[in-house]
Amino acid sequence: MKKPLEILPNIVGLQIDRPRWEPPSKLKTAGWNYLKRVDEDLRNGLLADWCVYYPVLKHTYLAKISYVTETGKVVSPLPIIDEGLERFKQARLKRAAAYANELANAGLLKEANETEESIIAKFNVEWLYVSLVPPQLPGALGKSELLKAEAMWQTIFEKIRSDQRMKFNERILVVVHKLGYPALIRFGLWDNILRFAQEFRARNITEDDEFAAIVRKTENILTTAPLPDEMRHSPADAAALREKLQAISDEIKGLPD
Repeated sequence: MKKPLEILPNIVGLQIDRPRWEPPSKLKTAGWNYLKRVDEDLRNGLLADWCVYYPVLKHTYLAKISYVTETGKVVSPLPIIDEGLERFKQARLKRAAAYANELANAGLLKEANETEESIIAKFNVEWLYVSLVPPQLPGALGKSELLKAEAMWQTIFEKIRSDQRMKFNERILVVVHKLGYPALIRFGLWDNILRFAQEFRARNITEDDEFAAIVRKTENILTTAPLPDEMRHSPADAAALREKLQAISDEIKGLPD
């Protein structure tokens, strides 16, 4: 497995500045609640699909500069991320304008010492891509900083690998459980696993090759298995798939840290 400092040149830090203004209770209208959902959509959609967030690096997401698709094509997710962030920004400002207008119509702006423009400005969004590669510093200072960076990123990478493996295994075990009960075998049963597999090509920030091989094997098992609607009426097929997925789960648990 590559060392973190060998991997960092293909990772970029994405710093997103999206102010989280908390209005007085009297200004928490329906428009405010509707506005907050834009941020939830960003976290659960675009950023969840393409980036990895780790709290140690505050307000910073990690994204690959490029990755190899299942067909062997080298692609970069950054243009997709950038376009998505621009759409998010425009949607946030549009809802902020509607919220400000709602407050103006209710006569609440003057009381709060705000204007429609000042409210909208509180929801502007800016973002910046930053290099994560340690700077080349001279002499003993440079060696010391490289050692600190290696230790820090080793800890971060171990946590990311552990979290990704755990989340994938949780999805596997949900399906293993449901395959034991025909009434729970329904259309789309393993869609969450397949979605994880598709996203992992771009989100394998730490180049966890052993786990990536297991993810690909799982994807192949599920894409060649009978459909859930067919399996519900075939206990033998359900049992066979259950056994394969349980073996996958055991394999994940046996991976070295």
